[in-house]
Amino acid sequence: DDLDFMVHPDDLMKAIRMTQARGWPPHLTLREPELEAYLRAGWDYSCHIPTADCWIELGSSIGPAYFSYRIDPREFWTDLGTATLEGRPVPCLSPPALLVLLCLHGNNHAWERIQWVADVAAVVRAHPHLDWSKALARAGRWHVRRAFLLGMELACRTTGVPSPPAIREATRGEPDLGTFIPGIVNRWGSPERFHPSRRERLRLHL
Repeated sequence: DDLDFMVHPDDLMKAIRMTQARGWPPHLTLREPELEAYLRAGWDYSCHIPTADCWIELGSSIGPAYFSYRIDPREFWTDLGTATLEGRPVPCLSPPALLVLLCLHGNNHAWERIQWVADVAAVVRAHPHLDWSKALARAGRWHVRRAFLLGMELACRTTGVPSPPAIREATRGEPDLGTFIPGIVNRWGSPERFHPSRRERLRLHL
């Protein structure tokens, strides 16, 4: 496991150079032109913090360029929320954006872990007055509406979190979403790691 940090596109190379100055070894050793091309392709920069025995990932985009969706990373910085960390306010994603991205992350990994569904449910419970029309509009604008609705459907069916009326109404237009859920849930109890086939991944990303 690792810690993911979203960095403003204008500050990403600055943040990477900071980790290099601290001597934190990267997952991949690349020359700067190669690194810039790697980041433009949508990949995160990963490095190890030896004193904490922890990997961190720095990125400014959501997923590599071969995924069908296109999300302008600068959009996140125009609609921020605030969280408290160690008694200090820090900027964070707005609840609608966070919820959509959690669903997208789980979908990108074929919902291999139940914890990703629990994360979705936790955001729903923590924000009882969440603007669902805004979340749905954002998912539609980013072309990840099905991924968002599948994540919500999984959370509502498996964690007991109530399904908001707006989500129930939107899900009626996606009647095949329920066909994914039994297979996903059954895999959580398997001792072996699941490796989805190309066909299964394609269905998830349609």
